[in-house]
Amino acid sequence: MQMQLESYLLTFCQQDTEQLTRQPGDQDISHKSATFNNVKRQKNTKCCDYLIRGHQLQKKLKAGYTIQQVMSNLSEKFNSSIASCILNKYNNIEIKLNRCKAIHDHLHQILVDREIQVKFDQPVHHPTKKILINCNTWQWTETVSLNHLRGVLVASHLQKILKAMEYYPVIINPIREFLKRSEWTEIIREFHLEDIYTSELPESVRPYEEVLAQLKIKCLDSKYCIRQNENVFIDASQFISDCGLSKDGIFKNIELIKVFTKDFTEPILSAVASLELAIHEKPNTTLIATVNVVPQNKIFYATRISLLWRILSNRSNSTAVKHQVNLVVEKVVNDTNLTLALDLIRHRKMQMRQASVIKYGSVVDDSSWQDIIEEIASTAIKFEMLGTATNEPLKIVATSQHAAESLDRKGGSFVLYNCARLFTLFRHYNEQVMKAVYPPLPPLEKIDFTLLRNEEEWELFFNYIYNSEHLNDPFLSNYQGSDIDWRCNKVCQFMTALCRTFSSYYRSTRILTEPKSHLFPVMYARLYLLKALHLVSIFGFQQYL
Repeated sequence: MQMQLESYLLTFCQQDTEQLTRQPGDQDISHKSATFNNVKRQKNTKCCDYLIRGHQLQKKLKAGYTIQQVMSNLSEKFNSSIASCILNKYNNIEIKLNRCKAIHDHLHQILVDREIQVKFDQPVHHPTKKILINCNTWQWTETVSLNHLRGVLVASHLQKILKAMEYYPVIINPIREFLKRSEWTEIIREFHLEDIYTSELPESVRPYEEVLAQLKIKCLDSKYCIRQNENVFIDASQFISDCGLSKDGIFKNIELIKVFTKDFTEPILSAVASLELAIHEKPNTTLIATVNVVPQNKIFYATRISLLWRILSNRSNSTAVKHQVNLVVEKVVNDTNLTLALDLIRHRKMQMRQASVIKYGSVVDDSSWQDIIEEIASTAIKFEMLGTATNEPLKIVATSQHAAESLDRKGGSFVLYNCARLFTLFRHYNEQVMKAVYPPLPPLEKIDFTLLRNEEEWELFFNYIYNSEHLNDPFLSNYQGSDIDWRCNKVCQFMTALCRTFSSYYRSTRILTEPKSHLFPVMYARLYLLKALHLVSIFGFQQYL
């Protein structure tokens, strides 16, 4: 609905200068049009559902149009979807949706047309746009540090988001050589990261050695090549000057780049070879960008890789070189001696087990609980690693006193607990149907959604079901020059907020009523609402986490 309102408002507005100067073929994954910023979705829905800033809209209106005329046209255009459209005392347009119609139509799309389920089961089989995720700037080792774990989880999350946005992501990393070591094998198993090392072709059409040999020839043939005895350098400073690039900012202090000697190839040239090799995966796609997942202390190194690739590149990958951006991952700090990922995993498992024993008793000692505790622990760690913006340092709290907070109201364990609540609710309802205590759930068309009068019910629908399709929107934002602010924490925030609202609603509202016929209509409406909410939560976990 927000996009429909935005599109309709454009008919009354002057064409945006940015849109006039932007070429139709330009592609930028981080570009967010300034045109679509008139309609603001309100999280606090008591006053209104959408707000249009009147003074901002007035500046954009074509000659002859007024705010009152726009309101009249909006009411007429969206007559059945809008319940009210008024101008408040601050000269802003407040729009309230027809709640019953919105709930019925959207739940029909989700539960009957199965739009979310189709996205789940049938992802885009033939994406046409490819994005490289370059992790070569990390110093990968046989042991997995907390910083390594955060970098891997961010890269995996980025890969899933891009797939959901219908791109074909290719992760470039040297983890493959460590796979036979037990630590990486355990990390991959714990966090289901199989895709992070199967992204590259196992048997490339162009072997790595061949690509590397061609790059060495390009280095020697380049006008920026400088030889000193057996050492070969590329004069990046001269290239920066020739291209008219500013020597301030990211290019500051970049002079000569050593690429190889007679007997040794520098890691920076190997990194460029990996990028060149990855270009040829999925040849029927168009390479549009490269995102460097960069630790904070390696931004300078990532810039040097980008420059060298640009110097040695050909026209086929010039777009990717042009659209190289850095996703900066800040360091992990903690208040204990924990430095390795496996230590944190063991610590979190111990905490989850202690918390489960306190909550459920000795039944936790049963072997069937082991898999549950492991899954809760790995999810909790994912939320820890992804719940903080990548450009901010992440603090790990791993003291023994933290055990009591393992099932807090902001972590992965809390989210899993509430997803389990929803699953248990529907399992109990189905059991009662089998016992003839409740009748089966009627078709959606027979449900009276006007019975959902609780404000929390509308909040659950509007904020977490109705707008779940825009879950990707805030992730690529604040794109400036060579850096990108990837909001990986938004998924965790969305899932946590969803579960907080549901938990509050679940405590205050009896979903499964007494088996009396006059109580069934409101029970059915609530069950359909929570059925859609359950599907959204599952989709959030499986698609993004």
